[in-house]
Amino acid sequence: MAKKSARDSAFDVLAGLDKAGDAEPVDTVRDIVSIGRARATRMGLVMDEATNRPAWLNIGRDLSVAADGIQWAIGDWLNFGEHKWGDTYKEAEEITGFTKGHLRNLKMYAEAYDLSSRNDKLSFKHHVTVYRHPERDSLLDEAAEKGWSTAELAKQARLMLPGGGGDSPEWKRFLREMRGRAATVAARPKKDRRKIAAQLQEWSQLIIDGEELPEIE
Repeated sequence: MAKKSARDSAFDVLAGLDKAGDAEPVDTVRDIVSIGRARATRMGLVMDEATNRPAWLNIGRDLSVAADGIQWAIGDWLNFGEHKWGDTYKEAEEITGFTKGHLRNLKMYAEAYDLSSRNDKLSFKHHVTVYRHPERDSLLDEAAEKGWSTAELAKQARLMLPGGGGDSPEWKRFLREMRGRAATVAARPKKDRRKIAAQLQEWSQLIIDGEELPEIE
């Protein structure tokens, strides 16, 4: 039997298929998917005590692949909904529990890479790291071939840009000032810190797109 690719393995995980390819009954209230000897639920992972180390490692790999697949899938789902019915963020926020900023990012990354351009040897984060780079396809191919981490991929991406060998002191100075102001946030109540973090996440994409930041009501 041919060895399954990482993408095929992810589909098996998401569909609840066992190693032989036969569907197991899934309790939609408690159990989501079967992964080897483990059962993934809404609240966590239930492990079989008989699981050995190689099987445990394989479960971890399957979970990692499935996590990447879910991010791509939600982005594709959002793009489909927008194409059919326009702005669907309100419903998506209610269904997923994600903020609009996070959903917008997933949608944007899925839109930037069609299915054929996604490298199944690399993580979702690898693709995010270089999604705006003019040489992203060659960078991703090289990252897959050489086993680069996302940090190494980011480093190589910077070196390929004009003047990429050095950093701009201007943007670093700006970030240092921003970090100094953000230090006072730690003393605020947790609910305030969450609101601030969510707003900063949305603003980060506006900064990348060169758009004006909205006023705080």
